[in-house]
Amino acid sequence: MRNRWFGFGLAVLAAVASVLVFDRLPPEVTTHWNFRGQPDGWSSRTTAALFGPLAILGLTVIVWVLPIIDPKRENYPKFAAVFGLLVNVLIVFLLVVHLALLANGAGAPVDMMRVLGVSIGVMLVIAGNYLGRLRPNWFVGIRTPWTLSSEEVWRKTHRVGGWLFVAAGLITLLVVWIPGTRALYTGFIATMVAAAGSAGLSLIFWMQEKKGRRGT
Repeated sequence: MRNRWFGFGLAVLAAVASVLVFDRLPPEVTTHWNFRGQPDGWSSRTTAALFGPLAILGLTVIVWVLPIIDPKRENYPKFAAVFGLLVNVLIVFLLVVHLALLANGAGAPVDMMRVLGVSIGVMLVIAGNYLGRLRPNWFVGIRTPWTLSSEEVWRKTHRVGGWLFVAAGLITLLVVWIPGTRALYTGFIATMVAAAGSAGLSLIFWMQEKKGRRGT
C-alpha cells in the first residue's frame, strides 16, 4: 500500500511544481532532444506542465492492475518488495525528468543530456541489481518465450542479464561525464546490447535445458 501512495504523492509533488513555475514557462517548452543534445521537439506549456503528473499518476494506477490481470499473478507475493522498488525507481525517474523540463523551460541552465544520462544510468544499475529477484510474470523483467516457459531459464537469464544491465548503466554513467561524447546514444546502444544479450542467453539456457531433458 505504501508503494501505491508513494506514486500518488510524487504525482502531487510534480503537479505542485508545475503550478509554481507555470507563469514562467514560455508558450512552447522544449520537451525532446536528439542524441546530440539538440532540441527537436516542443509542446505547449500546458502539455509540458501536465505530462509529468499525469504520467506518474498513470503508472501508479497501472501497477495496481498488473498483478490482478497477470496469468502468473500467484508469483507476485514472492517478489512484491522488488516489484515495488522497481516501480518507485521508475516513478522517481519520471519526476526528475519532469522537474528538469520545467526548470529548463523556466530558463534555468539545465544540461538535459546529463540529467537524462545520469538518471537512466542509475535506473539501469538499480534495476540490474534486482532483476535476479524477480519471479516469472508477464509484465516485469526479461520476458521471452523461453523465460516464460521455464522457471529455471527465467532464473538463469535474470541472474546473468542483471549484470549486463548493471554494466550498461555504469557505461552510461561513465560517458555522461566525458565532454564531447554522445552519452544517451552510447547508453542506448549499451542498453540494447544488454537486452539483446539477455534474450539470446534465454534461448541458449532453454536449449541447454531441453537437451538435458532429452539426455535423461
